[in-house]
Amino acid sequence: MIIDMHTHAGRPRRTGDVDRSVLATMREAGMAAAVVAAIADIPMIRRDPDTKRLVKFRDPEPGECLAATEGYLDSFSNAGMRIAREPDEIRDGDPALVLAIEGCDFLEGDLDRLNAMEARGVRSIQLTHFLVNETGDVQTAPPVHGGLTRFGAGVVRRMNQLGVIVDVAHCSEDTVRGVVAASSKPILCTHANLREPGVPDGEHPRFISLDYARMVAESDGVIGAWLS
Repeated sequence: MIIDMHTHAGRPRRTGDVDRSVLATMREAGMAAAVVAAIADIPMIRRDPDTKRLVKFRDPEPGECLAATEGYLDSFSNAGMRIAREPDEIRDGDPALVLAIEGCDFLEGDLDRLNAMEARGVRSIQLTHFLVNETGDVQTAPPVHGGLTRFGAGVVRRMNQLGVIVDVAHCSEDTVRGVVAASSKPILCTHANLREPGVPDGEHPRFISLDYARMVAESDGVIGAWLS
């Protein structure tokens, strides 16, 4: 059974309808499911012309990240694909989408928004993306919180209660350390590669150390390779 752990349904840099031609290739490729992620901070990030990497360029307006998240989720729900909410709904020969969110920026201090997202079918949420938000620090910006925040720990515990999987992709190593301490469930790092010093771009800021990888693995979690 083939499952894509992290994708944006062929449209990582724009809003609007998903690319149905991309989703249509799932059956031919033998994919049972694709985890499609809404990007909470999409209006606030852009590609740096020098490094070619995504970076924050402004702060969000109130409600802006929530609106971006809901817009993505609406487009996934309207893509003409089955949405899998439970493990037994992922089946060979009958491709489905699994809803996810990239970045808890949409919360704005309100844990009950996690309940609302779970109710609409979201089954995995990353704590951070490219903005340092109220849950913890990111890999690609200087630390602000020193790891997972108290609010971030509350987010982890609420997600555990709801049955929503915590994804630590993009989180700093100190943030992951806090997540492991706070979580009673296995965690994911859906898209990352191990650092390879001496290899071209082998120390990309999004790559992870062996200690980082071990923390995820020791939670009985899974790491997905990032095809960068």
